[in-house]
Amino acid sequence: MKILKTDKRLIDEGYRYKIKGDLISDLEIDLMDLDKPLYVTGFIVANGYIEAGESIEAGEFIVADWFIKAGEFIKAGGYIKAGRFIEAGGSIVADWYIKADGFIKADGFIKAGRYIEAGGYIEAGEFIKAGGYIKASGDIEAGGYIEAGEFIKAGGFIKADGYIEADWYIKANRRIKSG
Repeated sequence: MKILKTDKRLIDEGYRYKIKGDLISDLEIDLMDLDKPLYVTGFIVANGYIEAGESIEAGEFIVADWFIKAGEFIKAGGYIKAGRFIEAGGSIVADWYIKADGFIKADGFIKAGRYIEAGGYIEAGEFIKAGGYIKASGDIEAGGYIEAGEFIKAGGFIKADGYIEADWYIKANRRIKSG
């Protein structure tokens, strides 16, 4: 489903577009035509992919069977979940968790209230922070710090230009490097 600027559900708030309720598609949700960020008061669900040139924000959760990709930030009041990958030109933020079967990548930071989990790698240009745990089958890498309230576990290496901190433990199958 392609959402155009002329879509009757869009409310132009000046700095962003808003859709009251939920945005659901049996296929993809293509937001590339929008010239402002999109805020959906409910949840966003696509059986295919979700892609935007600007930001994507949901009051509840964002789920795609394939991937979620935004030119700016991705933010959810609940969780963010993708069958393949999650990628943002800005930051990725969820009040609950962020989970992808493939990779999670943000040019900004990645932050979740509970956990961040990837079947591939996790990479952030700035920091990675979770109230619970951070777990990846591949590498975990941040341009800033990596911090978890419980543990940090990587199938590959863990690397941060800043500090790496967890209350329980930090484990990598390869190496751990900070600073």
